[in-house]
Amino acid sequence: MSRLPGLVAGVLLTCGGAGIAAAAPQCENFEGVLQLSYLPQDLPAAIKCDTFKAIREKERIFRDTTFLYELGVSDEDPLNPICFMGKIQNATLDGQAVEASSLSAVAASKFLPGQQPPIFVAASIVTVKDPDKGKKGKELGTIYLRDTGVVDASFNAAEQLIGVGGTKGFANSTVSLEILGNELSGASVKGTICR
Repeated sequence: MSRLPGLVAGVLLTCGGAGIAAAAPQCENFEGVLQLSYLPQDLPAAIKCDTFKAIREKERIFRDTTFLYELGVSDEDPLNPICFMGKIQNATLDGQAVEASSLSAVAASKFLPGQQPPIFVAASIVTVKDPDKGKKGKELGTIYLRDTGVVDASFNAAEQLIGVGGTKGFANSTVSLEILGNELSGASVKGTICR
């Protein structure tokens, strides 16, 4: 009789072990330095906004958000850009070097320019590649993020980005990133990707 509880537990674990012992997601640290490129000579704003729009439509993301570019807001004022491209320099994922780039657009309905410093809501698309897979790099995947933050006139920012979707290796990931610093000269990006 004393062996019966052990036998029952063994049978339950054998029959239902897959459900009971599901693997926990692996969490990896993501770090780098974000440097935005937003001036017209770097790349016209319309191209950045059109690129963001094309990805948004193709991937069917951020459908519940209206962006400033959709309202015809001009991106010609260098102090109030509405679409950004950037590189995340010295990026690492779980300690391994990766290449990462970003594309962002400021949301319309939640842009609060009267605040000091202004609070903004945006959406960002971060693409991560393996630098060791030839000249072009093998794309590891794309992460779609909601971005809320404050930024002053000198582009010193404090932002929180939360993942809302992804592709390839990031399709079912949970992501939280933080950006601190000057995004024109280099702001630190730190966070966790669990997948």
